[in-house]
Amino acid sequence: MKHKLFILDIINKSLRGEKYDMDELELMDIARRNLNTCGLLKKLRDDKLTCLIPLNISDGDDRYLYGRLNRDIDTEQYLLGRKPMYVINPITDVSVFALAGAKFFQLGMDAIKIPSFSNIMASWVDDGDEPADDGDEITIGGATFVPKRIFVCLDIPTKMILQGGPEIEKWLGDNITAAIAAKVDATIGGLTASSASKPQGMGYAITTGLDTKENAVVPDLDDLVAMEEAVADLRVPIENFAWITNGVGRRILRKTPYSVDENNYAYQKGKVLDAPAFFSNLIPVGAGADSNGTPLYYGNWKDLGIIQFGAYEIIADPYTLKKQSIIQLNVSTWFDFKGLRGSSPTDAKNGTTQDNDYAFSFTSKAIKSA
Repeated sequence: MKHKLFILDIINKSLRGEKYDMDELELMDIARRNLNTCGLLKKLRDDKLTCLIPLNISDGDDRYLYGRLNRDIDTEQYLLGRKPMYVINPITDVSVFALAGAKFFQLGMDAIKIPSFSNIMASWVDDGDEPADDGDEITIGGATFVPKRIFVCLDIPTKMILQGGPEIEKWLGDNITAAIAAKVDATIGGLTASSASKPQGMGYAITTGLDTKENAVVPDLDDLVAMEEAVADLRVPIENFAWITNGVGRRILRKTPYSVDENNYAYQKGKVLDAPAFFSNLIPVGAGADSNGTPLYYGNWKDLGIIQFGAYEIIADPYTLKKQSIIQLNVSTWFDFKGLRGSSPTDAKNGTTQDNDYAFSFTSKAIKSA
């Protein structure tokens, strides 16, 4: 069985100073194509496979190579039935927020507003009758997502590349995915404001927001119940709700009394107050106005949107570290993330705090040990 090694092929062509054969690859303008399949293998009606690879002949070049491959590989291994195979795997199997239920979208390179609907109710109505007004107002909001670049640089020994093989290809792809997922998780679970190049952290409001920050607390049952009540009005299945913190937060919750029973604590058997709990040490410490806490997040994670824009940009640099026999693999991709129900403006009159990009569906608290 033959394998098509995409990442290694890009590197090896760079090493040999070769260019892509224009007789075999069609140039396509990025604006002419819906990029939902960008970076994917996809089965065509003529039983061939296709792949989109960034061209990057010069700075600002937004064209892509559209490669057609004859069926000389085991397509079932790559397609897994009808499921397409990723050249670089998405972060959905690695990110703690994706594992908790966040919505993951792959879109084109344009900014996009994803609508959200709240207070939608269904009712039984006789044929020909109008539904009764039950007083609930249907509101349509949304969140605007703008591409922000994540850059990964891998230093790879030349000897490893020359050995080649599916194992090396998988190792490269897995490391790229892990690095991107780590940056996404650290940023979503982070404590800083948004900027033109970086999304807002979920712990911003309690840590950095001038009008919303609060000191860390030693949590008790009332604090945890208050966090549940903050998002209790969301009309979603209760199983959508979960807790997320880091290893320090887990140790704190292990010692947070759940009842008068000394052996009954908030975190037990993978749950906090009967809701699933997820943990990642990529979530930073130093939360709260006093920077003495660990962030604890709770909410409906299906209302968290993680958007990946366009394809991976892969550029092999065999020259910068040539004397060390190192090839630099430079990978860029574009992400944005925030709550799908929109942002909540600050109530402060002076408006010195950013809008909370995770409002309505999530709540946070800085916790610390006694």
